[in-house]
This record gives sequence, structure tokens and C-alpha cells, in this order.
Amino acid sequence: MSIDDTYLREATWSNIVITVIFSFLFLLIVIGNVLALFVIYRRKSLQDPAGVALANLAVGDLLTSIPLLGSTIIFWIDDAHINPLACKILAFMSFYPFTIILWTTAWITFDRCFAVYHPFKYHRIITVKTVVSLLAIAWILLLVWCMIPLLSLGHGLGNYNYVNYTHSCWVDVGNYRQNGVFLLITYSAVLVLVIIVVLCYSILLIKARLVLRRITTIPTFHYPASSSLPAPSHKSVKTTLIVVGASLMCILPAVIIIYITIMSHRLISEPLIYNLFCFWTFYVDAALNPFIFGFSHKTFRLGYRKLYRHFMSKFITPHHRIYPAIPSAPASVYNSIQSKMNDIASNGYDCSTIFNSNLNNE
Repeated sequence: MSIDDTYLREATWSNIVITVIFSFLFLLIVIGNVLALFVIYRRKSLQDPAGVALANLAVGDLLTSIPLLGSTIIFWIDDAHINPLACKILAFMSFYPFTIILWTTAWITFDRCFAVYHPFKYHRIITVKTVVSLLAIAWILLLVWCMIPLLSLGHGLGNYNYVNYTHSCWVDVGNYRQNGVFLLITYSAVLVLVIIVVLCYSILLIKARLVLRRITTIPTFHYPASSSLPAPSHKSVKTTLIVVGASLMCILPAVIIIYITIMSHRLISEPLIYNLFCFWTFYVDAALNPFIFGFSHKTFRLGYRKLYRHFMSKFITPHHRIYPAIPSAPASVYNSIQSKMNDIASNGYDCSTIFNSNLNNE
């Protein structure tokens, strides 16, 4: 195939494999995070500050499905026929969820660290309203910052375009003159957030078990009956450690590679490395987070189980269900039971008495 007669690339095994993998990840991201949001909405015990942060993380992960789908399509479109405006929008939709996920991960780690060290002050200072307000402000500020490359202002303030060596729409980290200032400010802030996450994560990892043992020995009568403050709950600490640990495994390599690239003013590795650590690992992390919720958090696990049972009861017809086998009985037993049941209608005998006497006689 040539560029003259089609907009599509020639089908290769690499394109086909990438398309299959991306399609599978897309389904996992959408289905998993929608289920996670539904469980948080239905479970009152998850509608606390930690649950709101996890819901925000699920929304950020869900938004990554849009650039993932766009990246899958771009793999099949020839470079010469990619629409510049559509590419800018796709790059923005790729960059914005990344900042949301990173900020939410940092907040979740700080939130759990504060809850572990100050369990009694936590519920007075950190409320659902406070978390929602902080997250809303973060969404607005990050939206404004991520829109700057859309304007193509020049002076190193960034420009979203098609990056040949990654076959994706993004900010070209190798073009320092065009994107240097924007990337330097962005990834310096990212590096600060990553340092905060690592510090809080290390503190949680070292101190959480000891502090949790002390907290669980505190009598619940320290909380007045009329108080609206819940007792300290740390069910999400384990979830935080696993979720943040998985996110760090995805974020740290990307931040290090991109930061070194910015400081070097040139590409420092092969295109495959940039694709693997700067894009694909984030998609995998977004797909795995809902499963991590269910694996590490009992309330999520019960919510998923209830949804499964509800699905089975609604969409599986009775003749498709598998029931346990019932052992057969002699015909005389059925005839005896039928005779006794007939006596109930005529004489008004007690059903349980008749059934028990039937068993004794047999």
C-alpha cells in the first residue's frame, strides 16, 4: 500500500499486536473504573475523604481511555494525513489526565500519612467538603496549565503536535526550543510531587503497622455518642500502599527519562523506551487500579461481589443457571409425602409434624 491510495498504514504484525493490546486495555480501563465509581457511589462507608480521593483517581484513570483509543487509531493512520487540530486535542487529553492522576496520587499518600499520625485531628481537619474543594481547585488549575500548549504561544511555552519517534500526539521532549520552558516547569513540579509521594509512602510503609496497632486498642467510648465524627478508620491504608506503589513504578521511570531528556536538550534513548515508560505503563496502571481496589480493600471486594450477584440474578435466566444435583428417592417416599399433603387440606394437620413423622417412619 502507498500513501497515494489510502490513509492507512500497511498492516504489520506490530500494528496488529499493539491494536489488540490497546483494545484490551481500553476495555479494562472503562469497565473497571466505572465499576469502581459505582461501588463508591453505592457504599456509604467509602464516601469519606479517602473514598473521594479514590473516586477522583478512578475518574482520572477513566479519562486515560480517550487518548488510549486515539493512540490506537493513530497507529493506523499515515503521518501525512493526521489532522493537526485533532492531534492537539488528543495530546491535551493525554497530558491532562496524567497531571490529575499524579496530583491525586500525591494527595492520597499525604492524606493517609496524616490520618495515621493524627487520627483524632484528621476527621476535624480533613472532611469530604475539604477534599472535594481541593480536588476541584486542582482540576481547574491543571486545566489552565495544560491548555497553554494549545495556544502555541512560542518562547518555549509548549506546543502539542505529532511526535514522529513515538507515533503519538504529545509535547516533543526532544524539541527544547519549542517546549523547553513548559516541560522544565511541568516536570520540576512533577519531580517535587514524586519526592513528596516517596517520602509519605516510606513513612506509611515504616510506621503504619505500629500506629494501627495502637489505634485499635483505643476504646470507642472516647467518641461521644452524639458526635458526628467517625472512629478512626484505616481500611484504605493497605489500598493506598499498593495503589501508590504501583503508580510509583510507572511514574518514576517516566519522570527520570523525560527530566534527563529536557536537561540534555536531546533524545537520550530509543523511541521504544519513550513509548514504554512514558505512555504504555500509565495505561497499564489505569487498567490495574480497579483490580487493586478489589484485591486490597474489603469494602470494594464486597461491592464487586454484590454487583456480580446482581448481574447473575438479572441477566442469567433460570434455565441457564446451574443448581446442585438433588439425590433421587424411592417412589414410595414421594407417594407417602403426596398422601400426607392431601391430608393437610382435608384435616388441617400441622405440616411440620406430618413431615417429621414421615421421616421417622421411613
